[in-house]
Amino acid sequence: MRIMGNRVWVGLAVLFVLLVCNTADACTIEVDVEGDYVAKSGDQSDYLPLTFEVTGTTEGKIYLESSNGGGEVRFRDEGYNIVTWLDVADRNKNFWVEGITESSAAADVTVTATLKDTDENTLDTKTDTVTVVKVDKVQYQSGANWVDISGTLYVMQGTTVTFKAIPAPAAASWPNGKPVWGGTAGATGTGSTKAVTFNTKSSNTTDFKTVTAKCGNTVTVNVIVYELTGYHVAVNYFPGRATTTYGVAEVVNLYFTVNPTGVTAGQMGNLLWSKVAGEGTIDNWGLTGLGTYTAPATNSNVTLRLTVKSGPSKDRYVDMAFTVTKPTGGRCVKRAASNIWHVINTFSIGVNTDFYLDPKDVSFSRIKFKEGSCNAVTTGWFTDPAGCQGLNHPAWGTWFSVGTGNITNGCKVNRPNGDYAYGSLNPTPLPYTPGTFKWSLPWLYTTDNGTTSHQITTIDHDHTVAANGDATVKKDNTPTYQNNHSNASQGW
Repeated sequence: MRIMGNRVWVGLAVLFVLLVCNTADACTIEVDVEGDYVAKSGDQSDYLPLTFEVTGTTEGKIYLESSNGGGEVRFRDEGYNIVTWLDVADRNKNFWVEGITESSAAADVTVTATLKDTDENTLDTKTDTVTVVKVDKVQYQSGANWVDISGTLYVMQGTTVTFKAIPAPAAASWPNGKPVWGGTAGATGTGSTKAVTFNTKSSNTTDFKTVTAKCGNTVTVNVIVYELTGYHVAVNYFPGRATTTYGVAEVVNLYFTVNPTGVTAGQMGNLLWSKVAGEGTIDNWGLTGLGTYTAPATNSNVTLRLTVKSGPSKDRYVDMAFTVTKPTGGRCVKRAASNIWHVINTFSIGVNTDFYLDPKDVSFSRIKFKEGSCNAVTTGWFTDPAGCQGLNHPAWGTWFSVGTGNITNGCKVNRPNGDYAYGSLNPTPLPYTPGTFKWSLPWLYTTDNGTTSHQITTIDHDHTVAANGDATVKKDNTPTYQNNHSNASQGW
């Protein structure tokens, strides 16, 4: 009976143990994936710590599974070996979750830990969720907007561009320390955005400066860094002319150069000229970076700006400066084949001249010219008895065009027969006594066919007479020409 009694007692003890292990909540497991966001197929730094809490038993196994509907993960031990189960006794060691395929939605990967006893009876099952994240795309900032990057990005040298990595799935947050920025352009660090300054110009259109964003996978942005320079050149070009000064009303071609060559205005984000200082008007040929500038009617210090209108270098610009000058003066030059005009036995003398405008190194081909009106100032014989004091020189009735530039002589006034500068009194009041005669003539120009006129300078038309009847004429800077009233008549 004693033996039998002992057998009964042992049986009851075994039954008691089984009841303890199968009673609800007697043996439980909790699973926790810290962080909940893991990089897709990353290196060891991308793993998430996996921890367990088991109560009620120190024996058995923990089986690990993950869903594969929206994504999948793997489990690794301390040696980063793939595991699918572990002994309960190992639960305090480090285990890790590695992302394999990116999620289709946030928290769509289920990590399941199943606690089983030594006889493979399921004691408890618990789950946690994980989101497997990758870099979907990289954008750049333009004002308040973020712009998707498609193909090569073109950035003006010296531009700072802020990039933003977009995760997939779209609703996901980035895992801790992700994404990691890199590439040859100098981007470093972590976080969803990164500002990069592009100081090193590309040597050609295949010399990419790269920006990378990594979260398991890597997305690379290829950047061509260009140098932009604006240029201007006169439509009326002639050898020796000024390159940073233009005449009033001149037309100037606007263009640009880019280094490396081959980068287009469209790739840069379109280019537009504008005026930031001075006068004049601009005619842009679309957004091509080409156009014309028309100088104003008066002196001006001009600054023009070539601006990038869109893209990562939006509102970046280059400036160029030049001056606009009106005619500052000029010269009267005797026509080579002409004579000094005279009528015998009269006070009569004249010289035929052409007019040239200064400065010589610009063009005034888009203005028109004429002499204005003034009254004579006289002394001696010209005042009395000749009666020339206050004699009016009428303004020319016609505006004459001006020729193209000439570095030797300046722009010529296109008056077909030249200018006849003469004085004549017939019959001559005798006897002669010394006297002087002067017209200080306004030289005028217009850029609008005479609606508005501007004065260049005044030039002197001078005569003298001596007691013996010798006469002289001088127009501006010509030599002084002379004859005597009794000399033979001579035509022009």
